[in-house]
Amino acid sequence: MSPAYKSDYISYRKDKAAESIKAAELMAENQLLTSAVNRCYYACFYMVDALLYGNQLSVKSHAGAKNQFNLNFIKTGKIPVEFGELFNELFDLRQEGDYGSKFEIEPPDIQTLIADTKRFIDCLSALLQ
Repeated sequence: MSPAYKSDYISYRKDKAAESIKAAELMAENQLLTSAVNRCYYACFYMVDALLYGNQLSVKSHAGAKNQFNLNFIKTGKIPVEFGELFNELFDLRQEGDYGSKFEIEPPDIQTLIADTKRFIDCLSALLQ
């Protein structure tokens, strides 16, 4: 992989994360809470994907991304545990919201998830500089 391609890919994923968190905010404002959770998850996923890619770690699934993120960045202390917990929570919430039989989340909870997701994005962005 060329350095230019690597940089372009990481930049693309960071842009997708920024777009996803903006979409989450718009969806929350319009009471589309399940969709807002989905966009929070994807904002984090895109950042994790960029981080893994930037560190020559490849995965083939969302579960693989979660596992590699936890193994290589949370357990090693490179990223605070709270962000591993957030990513795990959003992974589970997205699964429940997309595939579960009934999913409900309250507006104050989604606002907390959005704020936490923004901090997650900032944290990972700093590592990708």
